[in-house]
Amino acid sequence: MAYVNVAEVRGYNGWNPIPAYNDQLTRRGPTLYQASRYPLVDFDYDGAIDDDVAVRVDGSPASFTVRDPERGLVELSSPPGESAVVTADYYWHPISDDEIRLAIASAVAEVELLTGFKYAPEEVTEKIRVYVGNEIKTSKPIISVKSIRIYSLIGTLVNDNPRYEILDRDKGVIRILDYRAGVPTRPYFLPSAYEVEITYQAGYASPPDYVKNAVVIFATYYILLKFQRMIVLNEDYTQVSLTFKTPEEFTRRLEFIKSEVERIRSLLPKRSRAID
Repeated sequence: MAYVNVAEVRGYNGWNPIPAYNDQLTRRGPTLYQASRYPLVDFDYDGAIDDDVAVRVDGSPASFTVRDPERGLVELSSPPGESAVVTADYYWHPISDDEIRLAIASAVAEVELLTGFKYAPEEVTEKIRVYVGNEIKTSKPIISVKSIRIYSLIGTLVNDNPRYEILDRDKGVIRILDYRAGVPTRPYFLPSAYEVEITYQAGYASPPDYVKNAVVIFATYYILLKFQRMIVLNEDYTQVSLTFKTPEEFTRRLEFIKSEVERIRSLLPKRSRAID
């Protein structure tokens, strides 16, 4: 689970798809053509790029497939004539959708490592011994409960469908009705105890806002660092200049995002449990 999507990262940074109209494509093979601007990107964020591109051969609509959005390559379904002019309308941006997705994946990994918690829903089974009262606390937040069973401490099934109520989903607190541990029982009047086996959907149906914000900021930082390395190693400001007006603007943005990353790293809640 990515926690955020490409649209959210683009929206936060103003990296919106750039339209290109009536661009004359360069022939790279019998049916393969290349746009003058690339990477091609998903304008409507529906997971497909083909529907955001229109290709024409000598002004007439043509059937095609986007073969490599990173390099702006489209393939026609049939080869046009040698003198045919192939043009296209499309959307592009120097920061590709794949680059943003990779940055999001890295950001999610860092957030999970820092917090020691996976926020994506997962099925978990836990056994919890209760010696006092009738409340249990799961290790993770509860989305929904699949089953609860009550066992004696020696493993005998007592009830395979007890009544219960969820008191706090985020903290994982459940009250088991009709059972209470710590009450002396016959014949030896020893305090009663039992074990609860609970299977539940753990995590969050939707990640908390602070997690989403952290992922967007971290992903932005990773992308800007890549731009910075490109400038240092290649002394090439071409791609960066398409996104930032001046080198100074890029530097200011990078410094701001860096400070936000450090601030968020210090504020993210830390859990003692390790990720499975």
